[in-house]
Amino acid sequence: MKNIFLLSSLVFSLTLMNCQTTYPLTNYSTDVLHSGNYIQDTTGVLDKFVGTWKYINGNDEFTVKIIKKEHDNIFGMRDYYKDFLYGGYKYIKNGSIVVDRVNFTFNGLYDPNFPIILGSGNLSNNYNDISLLGDDVIVHKPVYIELKIVNPTTMEWKMTPRENISINGSSPTPGAGWGIPTSVTLIKQ
Repeated sequence: MKNIFLLSSLVFSLTLMNCQTTYPLTNYSTDVLHSGNYIQDTTGVLDKFVGTWKYINGNDEFTVKIIKKEHDNIFGMRDYYKDFLYGGYKYIKNGSIVVDRVNFTFNGLYDPNFPIILGSGNLSNNYNDISLLGDDVIVHKPVYIELKIVNPTTMEWKMTPRENISINGSSPTPGAGWGIPTSVTLIKQ
């Protein structure tokens, strides 16, 4: 009986795996974002962003850590899978730690140590620029984070408010200001 159960489980698992279709991250349409499909980084374009990156200016230090998580559905929030970048940061200003969220865990969306940077979309045509979602946890502001690979050891970091609205053609000044750097050049560690 035990062998029949194991064999049945194996056949069921193989059937489910065969139902999944894989699409390359660099070329897929949004109509495939369903039903267990997998948007895979088949060419490794996300890998160049992975690592620990640092900016130092006197007593100020900004460290960004980014990892790639494969075949992820963000704790069941999506019914498809995708390779994602996740990250966190640590900011030291005038020698004092302002925030330290560089070490993160994946214990659920409501985990206080969940990554504060995530995404895998909006790659540029040359795959050296990517736009991610994030949070400036100091001022509790959702942000867009644009990363641009300058060379294998240098990356530009630019951050803008996620509520990018315009009034009569000009963007409003963010009310809360910023808690972390908005535009720096990071060096891979």
